Amino acid sequence: MDSNPIQYSDDKDARWTFKAGKYTYGYSSVVTTDANGLINKATTHPANDSEMTHFEENVKQAGNQKGVSVLYDKGAASQANSEALKAQKLRDGIMRKKPKGKQMSHWNKLRNKAISKRRFVVERTFGTLKRTYGLARSRYIGLEKVASEVNLKAIAYNLVRAANVYINKGLNTA
Repeated sequence: MDSNPIQYSDDKDARWTFKAGKYTYGYSSVVTTDANGLINKATTHPANDSEMTHFEENVKQAGNQKGVSVLYDKGAASQANSEALKAQKLRDGIMRKKPKGKQMSHWNKLRNKAISKRRFVVERTFGTLKRTYGLARSRYIGLEKVASEVNLKAIAYNLVRAANVYINKGLNTA
């Protein structure tokens, strides 16, 4: 019997994950943005390494000013993450999960709706990176090269986005 594990790729850093009913091999990226949709920070890690294990680190690296709301999806809903935000003097903008076997409270539904109206900015940013800049599939092998690719695409996105924000603000002030 062969003791060597099966290799599916030359990429030693990429990993398998199961999400949305299918298996995926590769990497995952976390992108933080400001209110205008400009990317503050982009980090990349193997696909099986959940961004929730790096929540506090990602929030610190984003360099948010005290009192700013950190908006996040339901996947980050935990007491530990809420306390991490409080320790950094940031406002908790994490959407709430529905309790198992119970109805979600009216106030939590309103909270989630209010947060989602502001979270679209990062979702739009990530969607544009995947659709327009080809971030859905990596062209390189190795975590370092893939992270560099993500950062270069983030820079390109920011250049276009900054120009659009500048033009739109110029039109709105006249």
